[in-house]
Amino acid sequence: MTGLEPPTKNTGKTGVPDQSGAECGALGAREALFDPELAAVVDAWPALPEPVKAGILAMVHAAEVPRSN
Repeated sequence: MTGLEPPTKNTGKTGVPDQSGAECGALGAREALFDPELAAVVDAWPALPEPVKAGILAMVHAAEVPRSN
């Protein structure tokens, strides 16, 4: 099976893949990062201790930078 084709035999599975196309949940988000310093933070984020994450978030919130949606 290469895509969303129905299986030849009903296996009882839903047909929904276990993996998504994007690591962070947004397709193309990794490619959208163009700032190497921001990319370093994103890459390191999963391994950072919770207090470090909290400190980074506190600094971002303290800067009162408007978010783009």
